[in-house]
Amino acid sequence: MFVDSDFLFWLLFLGVLLTYIVWGVAFAFQALLLLNDVESAKKWVRRWYSLKSFRRELIAFYPMIKLFYFLLEYIPDLVLKDKIIAFNSDAIWQVACKVIIKAD
Repeated sequence: MFVDSDFLFWLLFLGVLLTYIVWGVAFAFQALLLLNDVESAKKWVRRWYSLKSFRRELIAFYPMIKLFYFLLEYIPDLVLKDKIIAFNSDAIWQVACKVIIKAD
């Protein structure tokens, strides 16, 4: 059976890209909720992550977190004039550490 190598390349490339986007969106939303001290985000982190795996995903999805921070903080600020919560990836990490260590 013959399969075109270009087809396989694009299939794998788009599969990896779409997986990154979908997983990144979920992680970014949860990380921002964690930054805002939302209880459901804490439960999610406790259930699915160790310190090592959370740190790995925090680094991998940092661009997505920054993008969603912009979309969820600055865009509504233009319309609603709400207070903007400062973004701090170290604060996300510190909250995750407290939540994960508390779960153990």
